[in-house]
Amino acid sequence: MIENYLKTGVRLKWSPPSAVQMVLDGAIVDNRGVTSNMIYNGLDGELFDPAFGVTNVSTLGFQMRMPIQHVWLDYVHGRTSRAKSLGSDILTGFMSGCLIARWKDNGMTYVGHIGTIYGNKTAADLVKNNFAAVMSADTTGFNPFAAWSTSEMLERTNKFKITPTSNIMALVTDTGEFYAILMLLISHRTPDDWCVGGIKKVTPLDKNALFAELIKK
Repeated sequence: MIENYLKTGVRLKWSPPSAVQMVLDGAIVDNRGVTSNMIYNGLDGELFDPAFGVTNVSTLGFQMRMPIQHVWLDYVHGRTSRAKSLGSDILTGFMSGCLIARWKDNGMTYVGHIGTIYGNKTAADLVKNNFAAVMSADTTGFNPFAAWSTSEMLERTNKFKITPTSNIMALVTDTGEFYAILMLLISHRTPDDWCVGGIKKVTPLDKNALFAELIKK
């Protein structure tokens, strides 16, 4: 499970896929299936989980340059992208208020990124209302960005001599657990140099609560 590896202070070599620009029509579209390699690159000296100080990380399953397996779910502007949950953990981002959902359709489980656009209320309302109209009874979801307060993010970034850039990612595991991950881009190093700032398990919204979030003005 990927949440066992995305621990506070874990360093990664990773180039996240870019957001997808498409027609802003609110449609539900299938994921492209483009996933970049995410490679374990040791522990950060300025931010790390205290448990690592008394435990050899190799006993936790870490090996230098090991790949961290996952499926990347596109962030598509003005549309909901969906990926089949086929026994893999699904990552998506970066988050600034989009909702993430999980549901079943014809026996297949899907994870979706409801692609609102910051500052574009028309597109945001369209994609949210379109998804709300077709939600199945078993749909659950969450808002990853809301899981981390500004003060919490500052508490982590202030541990660095040179302030990194904060980003929030969403993780949906193959067993249906939801996590919000604080990812820090170490800006004074190379563009693919990341550190996990923290990971929070989030209680999912049921269909009714998610519906209320989608139609909220």
